[in-house]
Amino acid sequence: MAFLGRSRKEDLRMLATELGLAPSDNLKIIELKDLITNSDRYDEEFVKDVLSVIVEERTATEKQKAAELEEKLKAMVLAQQREREFELEKMKIQLEMQKLSQAPVTS
Repeated sequence: MAFLGRSRKEDLRMLATELGLAPSDNLKIIELKDLITNSDRYDEEFVKDVLSVIVEERTATEKQKAAELEEKLKAMVLAQQREREFELEKMKIQLEMQKLSQAPVTS
């Protein structure tokens, strides 16, 4: 049962829902733990396994979201870098055009 006390509130809420219980949003961790352990459906090994799956799914989702965010950030940085390179090249061309227009014309 100690494993329930080390769990996140969101995981315990999901566990209670999976057990067919109806946890309210304002329950504290200890209250969620009591709700789960006092349930007619409570079986320690089963609950441990279900909680393990819930935690694995949550961490996998968090890792996926973090990877997606990292990819978006990389894409933004790359786009900004390309924009700066474009602006620099544009300035070089404008400077060259200005030099050519100011050069004396010899015939």
